[in-house]
Amino acid sequence: MHVREKNLILSSGWLVTAIVTFVFGFSVMAYLAVRNASDQPPVPRTVLSADGRLLYTGDDVMQGQHLFQKYGLMQYGTIFGHGAYLGPDFTAQYLRISGEKAMLFYAERGATPAEAAERVRAEAKENNYDAAGGVTTYSAGQAKAYGDLLGYYRDWFGPPEKQQGLRRPYLKDPEELRKLTAYFSWAAWVSAARRPDTNHSYTNNWPPDDLAANKPTPGVLMWSVLSLVALLCGAGLTFFVFGRYDWLGWHAADEFDADRVKPPEEAALTPSQRTVAWYFLVVAGLFLVQGLLGG
Repeated sequence: MHVREKNLILSSGWLVTAIVTFVFGFSVMAYLAVRNASDQPPVPRTVLSADGRLLYTGDDVMQGQHLFQKYGLMQYGTIFGHGAYLGPDFTAQYLRISGEKAMLFYAERGATPAEAAERVRAEAKENNYDAAGGVTTYSAGQAKAYGDLLGYYRDWFGPPEKQQGLRRPYLKDPEELRKLTAYFSWAAWVSAARRPDTNHSYTNNWPPDDLAANKPTPGVLMWSVLSLVALLCGAGLTFFVFGRYDWLGWHAADEFDADRVKPPEEAALTPSQRTVAWYFLVVAGLFLVQGLLGG
């Protein structure tokens, strides 16, 4: 006589806990999805220089994002400071270089280094997006920096023999480089320009950069610390409860009679064990679909 599933040594409270965790987790995810859709930063229809020249369009930004995905640039760097283990974060890279280019632009026109730096910071935080027309206007320094970054990324994604460090894809098409630079430029604008009716950017001033006047907000620091505290304290509390109380089923294993267990070849499979084959089949199919979509 084999042990049926109803005689498992774990408490029935596990099922309740799993259901509550599932409902709570997906409720939070649904809430964040709604907030993400309602609070997402705008993609302007057009981006103009102060003198009215067209720099790039919203379609350029979206196509630049697709090129970022097409060439797998997440393998070389990241966007919005999400951690670049191999290459740079392209948002931070664009912020830093564009700030330096704009500062040089104003210095060449008579501004002192301190005045140029202060002007660059002020322009980075200024949100010139016109929601009615879908137009964002770059200052003279920002427009000059954007033009310089076009050349920078042409060289950065140039022939492999001229690259240094981690080898990147060679992008030969000037139009693709222009759209990719537009995507980086938009990402940098989103991370620096103030969100309307707030004192921080759309990304809570992340990634940090001095010339963009980007410093992490108190909220970013507070929630980062709280998340670590919650993780450590939650893990400690879980271990304590498991070891202290029997009703979770933790100590029931000590009372289990090993002599009642048959050898594996004589034991009948439980319904959940038979289902494992379907589980692996479904998981393999999902991985296949994910790989095909990525391709």
